[in-house]
Amino acid sequence: MISIGYGRMLSVIASLFVLSSSTAPSKASDLPLPIPQLKLDPGMHTAVIRRVAVDESCSLLATASEDKTIKLWRVPSGRLLRTLRPPIGEDNNGRIYAVAMPPDASWVAAGGWNRTGGDHYVFIFDPESGAIRTRFGPFEVVDHLTVSRDGRLLAAALRNGQGLRVWEHQADDHWKLVGKDESYKKGDLKGLSFGPANKLYTVAHDGIVRLYSRDYNKPERTAPTRLGKRPYSISVHPNGGSLAVGYNDTIAVEIYDAENFSSRALARSSEISHGALSAVTWSNDGSHLYAGGSYKDHNRYAVVQWTVPGNAPPVVVGGARDALQHHVAVENAPIRPGHHHQLEVLTFAGDGAAGRRPPRARRARSARRLPRRRAAALARSDSPGHAREASRTLSRCSGRHACSVWA
Repeated sequence: MISIGYGRMLSVIASLFVLSSSTAPSKASDLPLPIPQLKLDPGMHTAVIRRVAVDESCSLLATASEDKTIKLWRVPSGRLLRTLRPPIGEDNNGRIYAVAMPPDASWVAAGGWNRTGGDHYVFIFDPESGAIRTRFGPFEVVDHLTVSRDGRLLAAALRNGQGLRVWEHQADDHWKLVGKDESYKKGDLKGLSFGPANKLYTVAHDGIVRLYSRDYNKPERTAPTRLGKRPYSISVHPNGGSLAVGYNDTIAVEIYDAENFSSRALARSSEISHGALSAVTWSNDGSHLYAGGSYKDHNRYAVVQWTVPGNAPPVVVGGARDALQHHVAVENAPIRPGHHHQLEVLTFAGDGAAGRRPPRARRARSARRLPRRRAAALARSDSPGHAREASRTLSRCSGRHACSVWA
């Protein structure tokens, strides 16, 4: 599980659109402003990181930032490999809000706000050279991107009622639009998650859960959310049987049956009484559910973990200075001691630590450490941002196949 936060500075922890049936370039007037922009590269992000993506082995990390760049990092060393640069312009033009990559990291997709007044795009980058292979658009601002488990399908959440797009990667740089649903007029699409057999589940601020199966142009099943009216994220259990939904307007996480959308359970605690747990994900083996958002524990925005199944109280496994908005489950990857001058990764297990130690895991509002056998790592990225305050991230990889990083 990889998580990020947002605020003054976020720390480490797609949407492809085909132009009709081809990938021919758009006309010049459709492009972001072609005015050259002088940019210094300090080797780190200088603005909010909105989303992250990792490959299947948790060895390559991509971060999407409002500083108008996508950065690729080697995990766990934290070494900056490359900076990917889309076309940019003045003000908001060029800000990146979404990023995704397939399990084999053969391409990186990114999108966001490309030009004021419309004309927003998704760019497909070569992770080795940093070159733009192709681009798709224009359409509305891209808020979120996700890739199917087999790496074949890519889905995008678009603003202003444009809803959903789904594309199939056929070969090399050939893409085909296989889904378009704009039935999101009453609330923007916010959460996307692929399950087994490439079933796609979405949630939107219209308070509707949708399932797309064989036809990505029209949902196969819909149902209103029960717990809150503003669902923000959705995560499919690895076995495909359950859905976890996080909300912007409530403190609990709701678990649904993935087939009939009946409510199975609520992940909540009487000790968690404020804020929201808007970002959710399952560990890759399904044994844990993670959630975070605007909920604070001991003056830190917390990542909360539930053990599934079981009635044990939730455990706070980390904290951040800013509210959390994104979690990504990944396969287990070893964490080794090491550091880079911008991103530091340290390991510890239980009481033993190599270098700086992350906050002790605890039950919500009470002190309790994680079991000694679980490994964790602390990643830290110093930022020249507001007041030059450093952001910190916590990364953990356990035998339960969950690697997490949060601000």
